[in-house]
Amino acid sequence: MANYLRKPVCNATAILGRPYILALAFALLIMLSACNRDDPVSPDPDPDPPTVVSEIDNQELKADDEPAAFDIEAVFDDPSGEGLTYEAEVSDADVVEAAIEGATLTLTPVHGGEAFITVTAENEGGTADTDFDVLVILPDPPDQPD
Repeated sequence: MANYLRKPVCNATAILGRPYILALAFALLIMLSACNRDDPVSPDPDPDPPTVVSEIDNQELKADDEPAAFDIEAVFDDPSGEGLTYEAEVSDADVVEAAIEGATLTLTPVHGGEAFITVTAENEGGTADTDFDVLVILPDPPDQPD
């Protein structure tokens, strides 16, 4: 048989060497296994903002009452499930003080009057807020002798 009729033989192992072929195949396998795989560590690129699911009713407190506490976790929904941070803003701190620790809003009556309170929940997707009025009533004066 003539040499010109023989098929050329391409042997990648002979040209590149067996260790190189194995390393290339392993690298290709790793790259392909990473394609279209959910990464459980990376955060949601577009988390949903919180929503208000239950309004806080207007409150009436006496100036000498103990502080009133409210679970604000029940007020907001966190669709992203990442956890919310809360903040409270009071229009008149001379009437009532508002503090948040964890998911508990505490209102402490200070002096008679009316104040407006805004409670805000925040996550990486945005904020939601709700507001309500607080009326603080002064206690009845002591009985006066006749």
